[in-house]
Amino acid sequence: MEAVFSMAKESGSERRQYHRINATLSLAVADVGASHHEAAESRIVPRQGCGRLGLLPHDVNISGGGIAFRKELRVAEGNVIGLYLEFPEGALPLGPVVLRLSGVVVRVDPAMGGAPPCIALQFISLRESIRNLILQAVTALGKNKSA
Repeated sequence: MEAVFSMAKESGSERRQYHRINATLSLAVADVGASHHEAAESRIVPRQGCGRLGLLPHDVNISGGGIAFRKELRVAEGNVIGLYLEFPEGALPLGPVVLRLSGVVVRVDPAMGGAPPCIALQFISLRESIRNLILQAVTALGKNKSA
C-alpha cells in the first residue's frame, strides 16, 4: 500500500517513541468531543457485538502511541475521539480483535484532491496491556508487508 499520509512533521526533538506502519484496518468512530476525563478506558470488545458498530476498512498509520486516518469528521485539535479498531486474523495470537480506544486530536490536515481530511490522534486512557497488543499487531502487520 502506498503511504497516503504521514503522522507528524518531525523535528529532532520529536523523535517517535514507537514504530509505526501504514495498514488497512477496519475502524468506526464511537464518539467525538468527550473530555479527557470522560474518555473511555481502552478495552477488548467481544466480537459477537461488533456487527452493529459499522466497522469499515480505512488506510491508517498506526503505532503504539497513536493513529492517523482519513475521514469526514468535524473535529479540531484537542477534541477527544472514541473509536473501535479491528485487527485482522494473523495480526495477534488471539485472532481477530476489536479494541475500544480513545485519542486526542493532535492534528487535522485539510482534505486534498477529493480525499477526506487526515485526523491524527494520540492515544489516551490506554492500558499498558492494550498498548502491548497494538505493538504486537504493528510488528506482525509490518512483517507481513515486507514478506
